[in-house]
Amino acid sequence: MSAVVRIVHPSEVAPEPWANGGGHTRTLIAWPDSRHWGLRISVADVEAAGPFSVFPGVDRWFAVLDGDGVRLRTAGRASVVVLAADEAMHTFPGDEATDCELLGGPTRDLNVMRRRLDATVTIRSLRSAVELCSQAQGLGCFAGDAVELATGPGPRHALPRHALAWLDNPARATQDWRVNAPAPRGWWIEVCRSGADDDQAD
Repeated sequence: MSAVVRIVHPSEVAPEPWANGGGHTRTLIAWPDSRHWGLRISVADVEAAGPFSVFPGVDRWFAVLDGDGVRLRTAGRASVVVLAADEAMHTFPGDEATDCELLGGPTRDLNVMRRRLDATVTIRSLRSAVELCSQAQGLGCFAGDAVELATGPGPRHALPRHALAWLDNPARATQDWRVNAPAPRGWWIEVCRSGADDDQAD
């Protein structure tokens, strides 16, 4: 059984300005819908230092896509987030005050957020094999670099940098997701029903 793969790029999404004027966000997907999301994947352009919005009951994953990097200080603890070869995403609680300092000029960043009571999220490098849990309700492929996404015997999709490919109910589709590129940078993002296996980020 094949399924429809949705592809969205930040250039196709209207920017949402931040309340503090320090940047804007482009939401690539809000699952299951924009008003009652359990998972939200977005790309943010950070133009000035300042506080992040507080999201009660939300966990966040963060990666720098372009720029010199940032220093995030969550609840007084400082962490430096830069373009990292190991692709590890920085995680922090969205309900704790977090300030962002630019290490150079503006940055473009990937943000993944999940509401703890609504969803379980697993994030892996694109270099890892896809290992879906049986309860998976969504699977995304975010391209840090341009890649070709192959979905089993189905069509292949050319993903430009910073594009997201998304498949609903991937566990019901007999598709083998993989990317064709030397050492691709990017992430698999899987969402399951709340109460499934503990979330993790590789």
